[in-house]
Amino acid sequence: MPKNNLEIASPLDPVLKGSNTAIKVDNANGIEEELKKDNILISARADVIRIAPHFYNTKSDIKFAIDALKKLI
Repeated sequence: MPKNNLEIASPLDPVLKGSNTAIKVDNANGIEEELKKDNILISARADVIRIAPHFYNTKSDIKFAIDALKKLI
């Protein structure tokens, strides 16, 4: 497991991986609601949040989302 103790629920093999990343978390719905306040849109599914950047998201957008997520988990 990575040093930040996040459990990635998506395939890690590049051959199997798509553009979405699913991460197991406590309180997925609460995290979704908190991130939405900062206009960061993710999907909560049971104990997983799904992050799906699009082609128009910049590196800065992604860093902003990661930094916001770090504050919540």
